[in-house]
Amino acid sequence: MLKHGGRFYRTVLHDDGHLGQTVGEGTHIVHLHGYWFGYDTLHTPQQLVQPRPQLKRSLARVVEASTLVVIGYSGWDDVVTRTLVELLADSASNPEIMWAFHEKDPVAIDASNERLLRVLQHGIGRGRVLLYRGIDCRTVLSQIYERLEPTYSAASRPTSDRPVMTLVKEESGGSKRPHRVRIEIGFPVPQTPSADSDRPLFVEPWVGRSEELRMLATFGGPVAFITGLGGQGKSALAGRLLQQEADTLGGRFEVWDWRDCREESDRLTTQILRVIERLSDGKIDASWIESTDVRAVISVLFSVLRNRKALLVFDNMDQYVDLETLEPTKGLEVLVAEAQARNHNSLFLFTCRPDIQVDESRAVRIPLSGLTENETSELIKACGVRKKDHELAKELYQTTEGHPLWVRLIAMQAVRRNSGLRGALDLIRQGGGTLPDTTRTIWGTLNAQQQSVLRTMAELDRPERESRLLELLPGVNANRVNRALRTLRSFHLIETRAQPEGEPLLGLHPIIREFVRTGFPKKDREKYVGAILGYLDRMIGRFKPLLPQDPSFEILEHWIRKAEYKITFSRFEEATSTIEEIAQPLMNRGYSEEYVRLTMRLFSKIDWAEACSSLKDFDTVFEQCLLQMTQMGHDASEDLLKQYELAIPGKSTQFILLCDLRCYLDWYKGNYESAIRWGEAGEHLKEGSSVDTRFSTRHNLALSRRDLGRIEEAIESFLEGEDVKHVVEKGRKIPNKGAHFYGNIGRCLFLKGDTANAIRCYVKSAQLLEERHSHRDRLNKGYIRYWIAESLTIENEFELAAASYRAAECMWYESSPPRASQARDKLRELVAQHPGLNGYLDEVDWKVEETYGNWLGRQ
Repeated sequence: MLKHGGRFYRTVLHDDGHLGQTVGEGTHIVHLHGYWFGYDTLHTPQQLVQPRPQLKRSLARVVEASTLVVIGYSGWDDVVTRTLVELLADSASNPEIMWAFHEKDPVAIDASNERLLRVLQHGIGRGRVLLYRGIDCRTVLSQIYERLEPTYSAASRPTSDRPVMTLVKEESGGSKRPHRVRIEIGFPVPQTPSADSDRPLFVEPWVGRSEELRMLATFGGPVAFITGLGGQGKSALAGRLLQQEADTLGGRFEVWDWRDCREESDRLTTQILRVIERLSDGKIDASWIESTDVRAVISVLFSVLRNRKALLVFDNMDQYVDLETLEPTKGLEVLVAEAQARNHNSLFLFTCRPDIQVDESRAVRIPLSGLTENETSELIKACGVRKKDHELAKELYQTTEGHPLWVRLIAMQAVRRNSGLRGALDLIRQGGGTLPDTTRTIWGTLNAQQQSVLRTMAELDRPERESRLLELLPGVNANRVNRALRTLRSFHLIETRAQPEGEPLLGLHPIIREFVRTGFPKKDREKYVGAILGYLDRMIGRFKPLLPQDPSFEILEHWIRKAEYKITFSRFEEATSTIEEIAQPLMNRGYSEEYVRLTMRLFSKIDWAEACSSLKDFDTVFEQCLLQMTQMGHDASEDLLKQYELAIPGKSTQFILLCDLRCYLDWYKGNYESAIRWGEAGEHLKEGSSVDTRFSTRHNLALSRRDLGRIEEAIESFLEGEDVKHVVEKGRKIPNKGAHFYGNIGRCLFLKGDTANAIRCYVKSAQLLEERHSHRDRLNKGYIRYWIAESLTIENEFELAAASYRAAECMWYESSPPRASQARDKLRELVAQHPGLNGYLDEVDWKVEETYGNWLGRQ
């Protein structure tokens, strides 16, 4: 274990004792009969068979709480054998034992292990001992090691899945002492953006909905909605269509994607970005795109789709429907309108509970209600209800009104009960005549293990692999959990979502999840969340060194999930710290909406006065959130600022932050006079109090003054104490000044009419930007090309201006199509005035970039 970087702790027992007398981190290795070095050994027959009652009790507890896998056995009548004999003979004991034999021949095994098989006979008869033959430990353990290695989707897998070995030279003491060399072995971490699709829901047995499925399959329009109450089968119908038309050869669609919005708002842009990354095979990264503009994101989506026949499913979109008007909102209205207006070959399929109202000229709306009486009868037959109970189908239909989930739950109770469907119906009526009552009744029939599995799964925010569930269920027997999962799946309490490769994902239907969650107080639920948080913390510990590299969304999701659990259980300090830790990487990756969604969840739960006074990272998190919400045009920006203003204590340093955020919001909306008032109030307070704080309104105040025409005041602020003559001097760059420094000054000079010096500043800004190779700089690179083109036009450098406008268009094409269109319009205006430049309208990307780059290099 040490050789391969493992961790263990050791217990050596050369007398009586118990296994819990040693604690530590890693694998627990127990030497039951002493150890060869530094301890006594028990190796004679008399020593091996001596009574050890304390150890026997300890061993019994371990065996009952675990799955015992025996891969080597000496055959002595020692404490281990005696413990197993007593456990297997006790009908109240339920051990799980897997016994491996190296021999392949059953006759040879019987002949050489006659005494052992007699010892195990009680357990074999009860199914508590399972025998395996032909087991080569070297092969099996190697295969187990490979299966236990972390796995990632194909898109996120590194180019090599071999471990990396690094030699690190270390000083080991004084100058005369030799160096040591430490060998570090690390497994590669996925860095390529992966946007693997969520998994669709395939329900078996499938009954009914034939007309609805036919309508969807034959509909030639671009938008479809499936609506209906929970449990009517909206996701199942969408999954059936996908299975029939997109997931099989010869189907109508050549590609598909499934996104589960989980009935939460502020997820749509994030999900569209994931679709873009996936359908572009990672060629377009979310960090390129102007993600605060939903129209820009949607434009990029359609540029990726082009003429491909794609089925795009957005599941559980309830939060994107206005419950008064029943119209799409929060960006969904933009996506639907664009899907209806553009020419493409894709179908956008949405599911939601509200009966949404849309323009049905190019959309179809399919409301789902209960199954028919005949379909109810067909479903119980398919579920395996015994033949003599089929006549009760009408009664079942009247009880459930054909609600598919309800019918399945009762049908599976009928299958497992001796009294059949009649007994199941009577039991349901005794418990009450509603679906929640039925769920409560079924819950009461489950054993403790089954309830424990459901309670853990109810706390999960997404389906998980069965192997992961075993990891998240603390202190349980794997075989018992497997049996519980099989039973719960047969009861239709668990949904199964197939994966192309590997294990299926297991999750709960939203109705079942909500029932289980609301049935227990939060304090009682926390122990089931503990194992989930433990897993997330292990993954965060592994990936934390990658945060400065802006890792993939899959990696950042570990922090996101942790923060959500902390918010749910009112651990606001830890939630705020977790959010702050990934704020910059998440936004750098292009997922501003996800950051806003997460912080909005926090803001909805906190006591604002307490948060402003005691949460360490709250001001930073709030500041970042408001900046992103302002750029997104989020409706709640003003309300949040009011809450913050009411919560902060007087005119403290937090008031300066309030002034800065107010200034920025007003500037962004074009309310320059109001922005200046707030900016000046913040600056006067900071200068008058000489307070030591990073908060300042200086930058946003300068932007507001510039755009109101108060250029001199703005440029003085942007200069940051530097002499403008030095700033515009050709070939000279001031140390430690970035691209934004020269860009802002250049913009002020341009607005003053000093075009020549503006170009000099733009050139320096552009040169600094070109030194950076981050995809997230594409927007700014587009801006500087656009500004240079404006200035070159005034300077009558029309050909260079045309090349720069076209270069801006190319830079923005995959990051902000609306801005690309703006640059295109400017280029058309220039060509209209100078027809000789017509060739630049269709000039290839690399050619205009070469022209622009050569000019920039000469400056």
